[in-house]
Amino acid sequence: MTRFYVFLWSACLGVFFTACEKESNEEKKSKAERLHVNEFIAEVMDYYYLWNDRVPHIRPNAATDPRDYLNSLLYKDDHWSYLTDDKERFLEEEITRTGESSGYDLSFGRFGDRTIFAIVNYVYPGSPAAAAGIKRGDFILQLNKAALTDETYMELYNAGTHLLTLGKYEGGGQISATVTVTVTSVKMDQNPVLINKVVTEGTHKIGYLMYTGFVSNFKQQLIDALTGFKEEQITDLVLDLRYNPGGEIDVATLLCSAIVPPAQMKRENILIKHQWNAQRQAEYENAERENPEEYKGYLSTCFEEVSYNLGLSRVYVLTSRSSASASELLVVGLEAYMDVIQIGDTTHGKYTAMVLISPTDKTIEKWMLLPVVYKFMNAKGKTDFKDGLSPLYLLPESLPFSPLGDLDEPLLAKAIALITGQETEAAKPFSEEVTWLTPPPRRVLEGYLLYRWPDGKSGSLLPFKQQNVK
Repeated sequence: MTRFYVFLWSACLGVFFTACEKESNEEKKSKAERLHVNEFIAEVMDYYYLWNDRVPHIRPNAATDPRDYLNSLLYKDDHWSYLTDDKERFLEEEITRTGESSGYDLSFGRFGDRTIFAIVNYVYPGSPAAAAGIKRGDFILQLNKAALTDETYMELYNAGTHLLTLGKYEGGGQISATVTVTVTSVKMDQNPVLINKVVTEGTHKIGYLMYTGFVSNFKQQLIDALTGFKEEQITDLVLDLRYNPGGEIDVATLLCSAIVPPAQMKRENILIKHQWNAQRQAEYENAERENPEEYKGYLSTCFEEVSYNLGLSRVYVLTSRSSASASELLVVGLEAYMDVIQIGDTTHGKYTAMVLISPTDKTIEKWMLLPVVYKFMNAKGKTDFKDGLSPLYLLPESLPFSPLGDLDEPLLAKAIALITGQETEAAKPFSEEVTWLTPPPRRVLEGYLLYRWPDGKSGSLLPFKQQNVK
């Protein structure tokens, strides 16, 4: 009997030590990965980061989570540099806009100190939200039969099935529940060319383009819309970027090239200049002097010669606090060559660009870093607009929302009035004070300008081979 207990105890000890050894091995592997990723971050930030002269000297270690390590290095004005440990999902869903979605875009607010509400900015045609009857201007009061809170309102963007309680404004800051609908997200194309139409007002043929993101995956849809405007021989363009948080620089260049006056649509005309950190700036300047063709595109982005240039001398741009990065690039870039009539609210204030950088080491290849690498300025040197771009005509959106593209929608109506010279009566906003919330970015690339390495180099994704960390 004694031997039995000794054997049993020995077996238990064996299981115990095997489990500890297994846990220890997993922890060792995890620590090794953290250290390797942190070394990768340190080297990239030292080499490419715009503010590399202001990065604190914190040696990479195995104890710190890589995201925390990156945050410890960021310059105080940098709200955008980003790290992911799921490169493939990021490239497939965030960059291409083909991931899981319910098909709506939202703003969030509250009346006084009352409960938070969501209001629908727009709905993608054919989306689950559209199938459920949700439309622009609808209030969402509850998620899965629970009131929205500061902790839960962003869950409206989560994938899955949601029970949404819609509401109607009753006055006095009160919103009453009307109907409950079920929405299940699906993997879907989120085409940023939301609306394109031509409005005829007297002698004016006005093109209206509601554009929600500079996404290369939908570049052809943008070209088709611009080509349609050219075929219609529009005389004026209203570009609605109020819900456009940015995107990819090559797409912004395409759109700017279609809008700039034809005489200025030249490959040698600068849309924006790139200001890198001191070391990279000197390197690229020297390289461009020695081999200008190979290094073209490192120090500036120029217009393209496109067949669908619209022959305009001015453009009307509708903006809000959600208009960021590539949207702001378009405004400042074109300002150097034509009249840009900005209507709406002050923009976000993002004047920097980022790149996708991935380690070549197979053991950490799932990771990818998006650091801020340069600030941009227009051909006249305009940059550093931290507080955003102020509109010539201040007209923030107010409730209730009118349908986008409707001639009575306040921002579009103002643009048409300026074009035709026939002022219209301003829409009357709610008398109650609304406090609009500033939620964290829903998509990783909200507020981002993605720089693609010039052709012949590394494409859009730059592989980075690690050296020794000093």
